[in-house]
Amino acid sequence: MTATNWAFESLDLFKITAGIYTNNIGSLKAFQKAGFHVESVSKLEALFCNSRVDVISLAKFSSG
Repeated sequence: MTATNWAFESLDLFKITAGIYTNNIGSLKAFQKAGFHVESVSKLEALFCNSRVDVISLAKFSSG
């Protein structure tokens, strides 16, 4: 059982969200493989290595 499936079933969650920096392509691919979908991109949202970067917001919904 995956962590997200456990959270949906055990905690009765409807939605799980995550946020990643746009330059983290590996994380984006991993979240998408796990069933997450991009909801939005927040421009210049975070500070990373003294530079402003965009943040991708992802979400996964329970199936039931």
